[in-house]
Amino acid sequence: MVSHIKLRRNSPNIFNNNVNKNNVSTYYNNSFTNTNAKNIPKNKRVYISKDVVNGKVKHVYNQDGIIKLLLRNSQFAAKSPISRRNFDIKNVIPFT
Repeated sequence: MVSHIKLRRNSPNIFNNNVNKNNVSTYYNNSFTNTNAKNIPKNKRVYISKDVVNGKVKHVYNQDGIIKLLLRNSQFAAKSPISRRNFDIKNVIPFT
């Protein structure tokens, strides 16, 4: 799973860049508690494409927490911690 996210981080043309990455409302660490942006390393920041509202990223997560969440299920799918929408690894996009 880490390699999938790393591939997307190195190839920005694979995913849609038409989202506004300014004014992120909350950042969540690997235990899904609120944190500051400086507490998540830049190479570990990801967002879930199903949580984007009107083209704006609202929640940024620590990559390690999302991977742990996906590994709990054998189908590698989970519910978003905030919006409770179903997502899988394809919906996890690096926040650059």
